[in-house]
Amino acid sequence: MPRSIELEEAHEILSKIVCPLLPESIPLADALGRITAHDLYAVCDLPPVPQASVDGFAVVGSARAQRYQVVERPVDCNNWDLVLHSGQTAYVVTGGVLPQGTQMVIPREQVKVTGGEIVFSGEFVSGSNIKRCGEDFRHGELLVSKGTCLSAGLIGLLAAFGYMEIPVFRCPKVLVLSIGTQIVPYNRIPKTDETRDSNGLLLASLVKRERGRVIAVEVVGKQNTGELLPHLIKLFEQSDLVITTGGTFATTNGEARVLLEKMGAKQLFSEVQLKPGGHVGAAVWNSKPVVLLSGNPAACLVGFELFAVPVLRSLQGLSPVLNRIRARCLNPYSKKRGVRCFLRGHARCSEKGWTIDFLPGQKPSMMRSFLGCNALIDIPPNHPPLREGDEVSIILLDPNAGGLAGYLT
Repeated sequence: MPRSIELEEAHEILSKIVCPLLPESIPLADALGRITAHDLYAVCDLPPVPQASVDGFAVVGSARAQRYQVVERPVDCNNWDLVLHSGQTAYVVTGGVLPQGTQMVIPREQVKVTGGEIVFSGEFVSGSNIKRCGEDFRHGELLVSKGTCLSAGLIGLLAAFGYMEIPVFRCPKVLVLSIGTQIVPYNRIPKTDETRDSNGLLLASLVKRERGRVIAVEVVGKQNTGELLPHLIKLFEQSDLVITTGGTFATTNGEARVLLEKMGAKQLFSEVQLKPGGHVGAAVWNSKPVVLLSGNPAACLVGFELFAVPVLRSLQGLSPVLNRIRARCLNPYSKKRGVRCFLRGHARCSEKGWTIDFLPGQKPSMMRSFLGCNALIDIPPNHPPLREGDEVSIILLDPNAGGLAGYLT
């Protein structure tokens, strides 16, 4: 009989068979959300030369000067070629290069322009409104560490240094298999004894959320094994990760483990001490990880978050550790279970901290808890019933769901 293991042991087993994919170079314009494969450094000072931080007049003068002679820039001369002397000024724009010798930039609204002069009655403060060379970043300074998810802000920063191509980890190619003789594709009308495959598209969507590339979503069950195996082997060869759903408990010929054994895969574990989806497993085929999830919809969702997400993140050079926080319960949960449970919840963040709602429809076969689900609530084994206000450990899921965007990085 297979040994039932703890979740943490399952994670440790998976970590030993997964390593980051080879890097690739992509255009900076396409790099949003991708994971850097190398450290990226400042290739120059930023700003590279002194610049104006406001629209106004660059001046050379003293505390006593009130009038400055405006120097017109020749058409074939940029500001850096222009040299200002005492008592002279030139108009500059925000971010513009300053003429040589500039001691201060006076904002446009603080001067009076009269003919070829400006009049300034304020205090002369040397260095005011000037961005010094290297004030923001110094040449050689680390900008982005390896294993960083590139945000819009980081894209803009790298553009400021002229980065054209960015080394990133390749996005994992993922095969999704729904296993079961009673399963039919979701776009077919099922017979009385058949069920539409909702898990296939569920998993494909979750894979895309984690930056994976789905190569195929297929239903496996009624095909002839002799014809099926060559087809599956071809798909496995194209994949970096295979995720199956269904057939993790039954022992029929279409069952997931039997199918993988026929393909020559090595089983790593087949049962984990948790609900829903304790009959989850993992295998390795030609050094490629295979994650076997329950066919019950809620168990499939929970299994993906707990087992497939760490694998997908590791393949992309990210930490596989799940994003956990503490939250206060907004409603009670009265059931006491002897095994560790991961319940579906809706998390919110406010000025008072994080809170969590237990969602209705917590049976493994039910999908009602998908509505508003953006967190999993980790309930230890034999934990007493939870009351409103109790604090629990939760795993945050999609940051774009349930108002989490902006709170997570």
